This record gives sequence, C-alpha cells and structure tokens, in this order.
Amino acid sequence: MIEKSVPIPGPARGKRTKYPFAKMEPGDSVLIEGEDTRGPAYQSAKAMQYNSGGAVRFTARTTGTGVRIWRVE
Repeated sequence: MIEKSVPIPGPARGKRTKYPFAKMEPGDSVLIEGEDTRGPAYQSAKAMQYNSGGAVRFTARTTGTGVRIWRVE
C-alpha cells in the first residue's frame, strides 16, 4: 500500500543499550548474571572505553554467577 504525507522521523540520538555503563560513575559496578569476560556485556563496556578515547575505563572479574564490571575512571 502506498501512503502519502507520512513524516520522516528525526535522526536517532545516541545509541540505545541494555547495559547501564553510560550512567556509571567511577567506583560503581554492575553484575551481569550468566556471562563471563568474553561475553557481550564486557565487550560493550570495552567498546565504550575505546570510543571515549580512554576517558572512561572499565575492568571486570568473573564471579560464581556471572561477570561484575566496574567503572574505574
């Protein structure tokens, strides 16, 4: 079906993520259950670190239930 006069939405602002890394302050941590340091959560944190030019830094440790990720800077 062809439709006329449908407005084009504006550009998306920022990338949506299911992880709260952008809201974290130094010293904060989050536990992602069922993952380890090779999983998508830590990879997402490392991508944020890379894209910030090192202004934001994360570290992670595997726990018995998942991976805990800390913002260190």
